Amino acid sequence: VAPGVAERWTISTDGKVYTFHLRATAKWSNGDPVKASDFVFSLRRIMDPATGAKYANVLFPILNAEKVNKKQDGKTPADLGVKAIDDRTLEITLERPTPYFLELLTHQTGTPVHPGNVQAAGKDFIKPGTLVSNGAYVLVENVPNSHIKLAKNPHFHDAKNVQIDTVF
Repeated sequence: VAPGVAERWTISTDGKVYTFHLRATAKWSNGDPVKASDFVFSLRRIMDPATGAKYANVLFPILNAEKVNKKQDGKTPADLGVKAIDDRTLEITLERPTPYFLELLTHQTGTPVHPGNVQAAGKDFIKPGTLVSNGAYVLVENVPNSHIKLAKNPHFHDAKNVQIDTVF
């Protein structure tokens, strides 16, 4: 697992608390800074049963994730074991040590969404020209059963080293 938005992380000695330190230069494709609270929003959103996330179970190692997703014990997304310590520090607490947790975060369920974009565009936030992302590329086209076109994200923290401008 290679660092992306997080420049580094630490794991508590009991293996249950992951603390991620976000890059000061991390930005969304619209130029907004990526904040720890964006990850909190995203993780709570994906666990919320109302979202209907097909693969939410991938992140069930997070404290209360399964209970939130399955509406057990009165748990709500606010009970999820995620918190923003400050704008650049995200803390994730697990139910139990999960040595492969970092690998789980590489699944699409661990990808953050831009809160303002989701709130403004609703279910259309994923459409080309609307989607705000934080990776090396932005979505330009998505033609079902044909192709997806991505363009280099000028706001990506390492954009100067992204060698390919357009990907199909």
